[in-house]
Amino acid sequence: MKTRRLITAFLISFCIILIFTLFDYLVHSLSPDYDVPSYYFRNKAIFGTLLCFVTLLIVRRRSTLVKTAVIATTVSILLQTRYAIEGYPTWFVLGFLVVHFVTLSGASLAVLTITDRITPDSLR
Repeated sequence: MKTRRLITAFLISFCIILIFTLFDYLVHSLSPDYDVPSYYFRNKAIFGTLLCFVTLLIVRRRSTLVKTAVIATTVSILLQTRYAIEGYPTWFVLGFLVVHFVTLSGASLAVLTITDRITPDSLR
């Protein structure tokens, strides 16, 4: 894969995760029960971008909806698995699995719809 395509995929992934992290921050701000340490969002941005990037490379030739579904599912499950291992309560992990899936779906669909229309062959 050419360097330009890799950079494009990484930037798309970064944009998706940046939007996702912003919405996640807003949801975590709704209640003290949802409070997390500040490093949670930094780690989410780093690991989420890497997971999204690898997933996007795997599904790059698929439709926008398929890419959206696979990215949202993969990144949500892997991030929540990490938080379960770190010891977050089960209700928190499962509840935010749904929140993460929904927000990642929205962020992915928005970014991929725009980028697929502008540069439909950029990742192929």
